[in-house]
Amino acid sequence: MPYISPQRLTDVHVHYIVGSNRSGTTLLTTVLNANNEVLSTPEVRFTMAFWRQYGNQNPVSGNFAEDLNTYVQIIYKYVQQARKMQLSLTDFDKDTYFNFDTEKLKQLNYANLCKLLLFNIQLPNKNYDTIKTIVDKNPDYTFYIKQLLKIYPDAKILVAMRDYRAVVLSQKESIETGTGDIATQAYLWHIYNKEIHKLIKQYEGKIMPVYYEQMVQQPELVVKQICSFLAIDFTPEMLNPQQKLSVKAQDLQKSDISERDKKKIGDLIKPINTSRLEAWKQRLTPNEMTLIEHFCAQTGQKFGYQPTLQISASTHLKLNLRYLFRMMYIQISFTILTKYYFLLPFKLRIFLMNKIGLRR
Repeated sequence: MPYISPQRLTDVHVHYIVGSNRSGTTLLTTVLNANNEVLSTPEVRFTMAFWRQYGNQNPVSGNFAEDLNTYVQIIYKYVQQARKMQLSLTDFDKDTYFNFDTEKLKQLNYANLCKLLLFNIQLPNKNYDTIKTIVDKNPDYTFYIKQLLKIYPDAKILVAMRDYRAVVLSQKESIETGTGDIATQAYLWHIYNKEIHKLIKQYEGKIMPVYYEQMVQQPELVVKQICSFLAIDFTPEMLNPQQKLSVKAQDLQKSDISERDKKKIGDLIKPINTSRLEAWKQRLTPNEMTLIEHFCAQTGQKFGYQPTLQISASTHLKLNLRYLFRMMYIQISFTILTKYYFLLPFKLRIFLMNKIGLRR
């Protein structure tokens, strides 16, 4: 690519995909990338990573090039270590990120700079000359809608929604998390979707919930609704997005590919299907169901997900007391490392990335 004219960047629209993990954000990304005029980026966090320091600059100062290099060096190290297979699906222009031309910064405001960084994420089978819209997927951005809309006032937000019991089951069985910690995953679903409920009321017309259950049962209807909402053209290829991924089955058997990536890429190349919609009914134990309903039922009902258990007040009290300190720890760590993380000074975030392995 790697550098694009300011006018070309200005003409490109930016939208976002948010929502709790395992709720269908990756499916939405894959569907949108099947459209030749859309670039839907994976979970890179350039826009918010530099917002605190550079978000109000026009043009952006030359110091940005050094900070970008520092940030990407750390991210790339973790990508090489933990996501070898992912590199075959997602790469980036290393010259742009590691040696950003400071002369180009004189032509760029922060909004166009972020577009340029996202444009330099290289996906397979993509002709970047036809791109008119970027859709940036980041579950963490659920808590930064206010800031994102300041950067891109015309942005629209797709919110991935999914039954909380299915989400917790997916987290439980995920190689990525591997914790099986039902209480933690249920509480995190509650935190994300409590915020989403507020956002839908606050930004009416700017946010569209996309229910996973409807997406896999009525894909054409839902995809056309998404296209209308984002003002992009519907194409039939969006109903079979896996055909755009150039991954050979034998590649998934390579020994240097992590089990996490084998499963993740394997899931991506499967057609849209309904096979796991109600798997939670068989795979969650009664005790797990009680715990999940305890944390999620009240919030879930706001989105039309009805509880399957009636839990007594005494049981709620017992569970609150039993998990009090764990929930306090989760709330504090989540607030610092996710909800307000991008409001921390850049150097402090770099320190946290180096010391505790954060990839944000």
